[in-house]
Amino acid sequence: MQAETEGRETGLAEGRQAGQNEAADALLNATNALREAWSQLAVPLANKEQELAELVTDLAFEFARHIIGNEVTASTASLKKLVSQLVQEAATERHTSQTILVRLNPIDYAALNDFSALENLNLLADIKISRGGALLEIFNPDGDASDKITWDATIEARIGSIRAALALDEPPAV
Repeated sequence: MQAETEGRETGLAEGRQAGQNEAADALLNATNALREAWSQLAVPLANKEQELAELVTDLAFEFARHIIGNEVTASTASLKKLVSQLVQEAATERHTSQTILVRLNPIDYAALNDFSALENLNLLADIKISRGGALLEIFNPDGDASDKITWDATIEARIGSIRAALALDEPPAV
């Protein structure tokens, strides 16, 4: 009877141990399967996260562009200030015989048509310039553009400068 009891206890102990070993193996297999699944999902998830971050950044810049455009559109004074700053900077770079040309959006041009801070300063309406921006050029008296100096203060250029300063790629063309 004692042998029977010892045999039963030994059998139960061996059965428990075998069950624990099987459970440990199953847990190890499940853990390995989860690690494998995670490693397969991690790269696509990281790519999606990067794409989402770029989308949010592009949206923020588009929003900023809209705000800047609206601010300048609503405020002729801020546009005059921008043009004045550009003209002052250009005046220090030019020779007295050179002409300064400021390209403006036609609507902005109409608002600043009476603006004249210097001799040899010309304003030009240009539909390629977004509202609120300006492109300033210095020309030689003979009109030679090879020595032309340009200040690009268009909204697109200002946003591009911010993106470049932050080491961000340009958004894809829409």
